[in-house]
Amino acid sequence: MPVSVDWANPEKTIVMQRIDGQWSMAEFYDVVQKSAQLLATVDHPVDIIVDLSTTNFVPQGVISGANKTESTVPPNQRLVIFVGAKMMHKLLLSLGKRLAPRAATHQHFVETMEEANGLIEHFRAEQA
Repeated sequence: MPVSVDWANPEKTIVMQRIDGQWSMAEFYDVVQKSAQLLATVDHPVDIIVDLSTTNFVPQGVISGANKTESTVPPNQRLVIFVGAKMMHKLLLSLGKRLAPRAATHQHFVETMEEANGLIEHFRAEQA
């Protein structure tokens, strides 16, 4: 399966989305919906890590998907951290930031999972 989503920790403060190989917009929408469902089960802020490190693919229609993504952003979504995004992903996600500002307000790019977790820890420390 090229996509998956689940809690990354027992505290339910981080959701891990993995996107691998070739994937479709339908699969991406499933990830967005499942993430929203997970976030709806808690009342505290949740950060999302999107692991793109094992895909070079971008499906057709990804830009038009920004509106659908924007309409499903839960109020407790906080950081969205993309791990291993290629330049093509970064360009499209930056454009998506204009089309779906709520979905990408706190969008960040890092190269490793360690950097993603460090960014979350740093952000939480600043918020405390």
